[in-house]
Amino acid sequence: MKEMCSYADIYYMWARKNTSVRGGLVATNDRNCFVALRNWLPVYEGFLTYGGMSVKEVEAMAIGLRELVSEDVAGCLVRQVRYLVDLLLQQQDVPVVTPAGGLACHLDAGKFLPHIP
Repeated sequence: MKEMCSYADIYYMWARKNTSVRGGLVATNDRNCFVALRNWLPVYEGFLTYGGMSVKEVEAMAIGLRELVSEDVAGCLVRQVRYLVDLLLQQQDVPVVTPAGGLACHLDAGKFLPHIP
């Protein structure tokens, strides 16, 4: 994960889903980018030292990040979505969008409501 992020100029993460905390992070290896972002941070998030997050939320995000890079955890949601799509489509005959996506199971509204263009 460190190597992968080292190739990016900016790394942005919304942490609500993946690490189950209210918040996120922005990281950069570019000093000019850091200075520009730092000046706008209080307007949108909070001060640089905490970004509007409590210490408990920052700690929970750190734990969540550690867990998120585990292959078992990272692939779990994709497997759950695929399982649900297969279950609805094959066993319940519910029209779903295929192939299964990585974030959610989507119902095929066109097949539920064919009279609506």
